[in-house]
Amino acid sequence: MHGKQVLTYLRLMHLPVGLLLNFGAGTMKEGLRRIVNDLPPEESPALRVNRGG
Repeated sequence: MHGKQVLTYLRLMHLPVGLLLNFGAGTMKEGLRRIVNDLPPEESPALRVNRGG
């Protein structure tokens, strides 16, 4: 449900990408969701975390 709300805001503000943060998740990585405008949710790639090294 919240993903649809973020997508609505992205469309209204003509933005390509947004992040949905769930502060109740076990880790920050589990609580991040990338929302891409004009793509179905199943085609939106997962957020990639860069690990320096």
